[in-house]
Amino acid sequence: MRLRYLHLQLIALSLRAATPIPVGPLLQHKAHYFDLQHHRLRFVPRGEAAYNLNTSLWPRTVERGTQLPKLTDPRILNWRTPLPFSFPFAGRNWNEVYVNLDGNLTFGAPEWAGEGDRDTWPDGTMRLLASTFDTGAVMGQRRVIAPFWGINASETTRVFVRSSRAAFIVTWQAVRLHTARLAYPPLGENLFEVRLTRDGAIEFRYGEMAEKDGVVGVFCGATSIGKPLDRVDLPPAPNADATLNIRRAVLEDRGADLRFSLTLAASVPSRSDRLRRYRVIAMSDGEGYAMHWEVADTGKPRTFCIVMNPRDEAAATDCSARTAELANENTVDFYLPKIALKNPAKLEWKAETALGETPSPGTSTGDLRSVTIATTLEFGIRLAAGERSIPGNLYEVFAYPFLSKARMPTFQEIYKHAPREDDMAVAVTDFRIDDIHDQGASNGAYSPEEGNLLFNSAKLQQASGPIYLGPEFDETVHDGDHVYRNYALAIGYVAHEMVHHWCSSLKWKGDDPSALLDAVNHYHWSPFLYAPAVYPVWKLFADAPYPEESVMGGMNAEKLPDGHTTSRIAPPGVATGLSALDLYSMGLIGPDEVPDTFFIANSVPSPDGNRHGGDKVDVTIADIIAANGAQKPAPKDAQRHFQFQIYVLHEDGRPPAPAKLAEARGIEQMLSRYFEVATDGRMTVVPTR
Repeated sequence: MRLRYLHLQLIALSLRAATPIPVGPLLQHKAHYFDLQHHRLRFVPRGEAAYNLNTSLWPRTVERGTQLPKLTDPRILNWRTPLPFSFPFAGRNWNEVYVNLDGNLTFGAPEWAGEGDRDTWPDGTMRLLASTFDTGAVMGQRRVIAPFWGINASETTRVFVRSSRAAFIVTWQAVRLHTARLAYPPLGENLFEVRLTRDGAIEFRYGEMAEKDGVVGVFCGATSIGKPLDRVDLPPAPNADATLNIRRAVLEDRGADLRFSLTLAASVPSRSDRLRRYRVIAMSDGEGYAMHWEVADTGKPRTFCIVMNPRDEAAATDCSARTAELANENTVDFYLPKIALKNPAKLEWKAETALGETPSPGTSTGDLRSVTIATTLEFGIRLAAGERSIPGNLYEVFAYPFLSKARMPTFQEIYKHAPREDDMAVAVTDFRIDDIHDQGASNGAYSPEEGNLLFNSAKLQQASGPIYLGPEFDETVHDGDHVYRNYALAIGYVAHEMVHHWCSSLKWKGDDPSALLDAVNHYHWSPFLYAPAVYPVWKLFADAPYPEESVMGGMNAEKLPDGHTTSRIAPPGVATGLSALDLYSMGLIGPDEVPDTFFIANSVPSPDGNRHGGDKVDVTIADIIAANGAQKPAPKDAQRHFQFQIYVLHEDGRPPAPAKLAEARGIEQMLSRYFEVATDGRMTVVPTR
């Protein structure tokens, strides 16, 4: 009878469908594809942070040279290489350079510390990456020459070097990285090179180039040349703290960046017994950046992004780009890359200061001020445009269509077209977007009270996306060793994002209250926490069992013949079940049903990248209740039935792609089956419509 019931239920679900929605205003920037194949770019220095750019055709072959050794350590993705001459760049002379696998040179330090710095990277877009290089150079932290940045595969990418007294030349024969759960199948090889000469000139040459997206540019730092766009002079504020008294606020066009400069009546302290805040808010078509310089124990920057909902209320959201903040004596400077703007031609801004956590500022420039930007840079400098003289960082972003990866504006727009009936929802696209790893955006938990503010829906409790229905979402996935069916990786992604509504945030009654949580990515279980799935789901997705820790992280454990215990985790991205702590957090089991568990403390890293040894620390439900209070929700109060919907965003002027719409429908059906198995029938998730 149970099998017949499940069969009838799946038939009923198949009659329902994912909901297509035109992408409309969610498409902030159209596709801008690489167009420098068989071109040469020459950058000739004309000062510390300025170049004359000349662009011309390059029909000749890009030569190679001596191949650099194959990379064998996944933590090292570069070659530290001596230069044959002292090379002037970014205000210094350099005698060595880091040749990085990802198609760029860096000075003073490698681009990334290792593979872990590139893995998943959920908020990563080409636009965000370019802004990271831009602001890193402005702050003097990272100086980059990038003939063609992209995430390349160490197994198939070859890098060559030629060196003489006249020139240092690096050639990449690059193939993009792709795994079962990350990124996209490569479009082919990319052949390009960079040439450095002793006079400081830089040259990029391109042969056959297969990929459409990447970052190209010279990131030499901030220019001292600026064009004033707006200025506010304030009279002395007699009752204000002099260190918070803004006397002048200036907005300048600094080439690739906008600089907001605040001049105070007294020097900004390096330490303070009370929090001192210096802030600039920059808005562009309803989305913007709140850039802070905060002084307490130390001076440090903090940026968060905001979006306005239909009721003109501000809510925090994901940032599309990085910013830079610097303090020096009585001046605080804020740098915002122009590519960060939703509307590249216009913004509104204001500046303010505050003492402590009070909302009222110490001094302020008043209401938001509207400014028009004459030199717009939607994708950075147009490198193919011909000969020009350009100060500061000069770069171009080549990218697939750009949608903000923030859930708030996405679902505010969706609910203009669809009824607000969902408890949980995911937005996907049927076309590739600017998302380097196809991993969607970061996510977290929301309180029920926040739904209306964030999503313009009083019912929606958890949302994710937008994300492209790329290879990770295929019905059948091969990871090289195994075949997974029934959208195994797609369910792993969607289930994980939906369970964020409840997990993982439990504190522990011990010396470290956050010991149960991942030290880097909170709202995930620690990789050292024993959190096996209570009701395994592998039979839905594979022909043989695989280790199943919680879909929210943690580990499984296996006893070895020698008496030692080792951790086991599922294949990356594949759907796993729910741990007892998950079910408890969701209110699906009571405290008396939660078994004791443990975590490993004080393990030590080893040369192979793993960790060994450590101490087993027991964890009981009594410890958790002591640290968190009574269970909430309690089983008698917990919601058990949820409506879930996938919204398929498609380009305006055409219907949704039938194959992608069918994928979304299949994922909806399997998600219902997943939650039934993973909760042993305690919870149902069904499509809204």
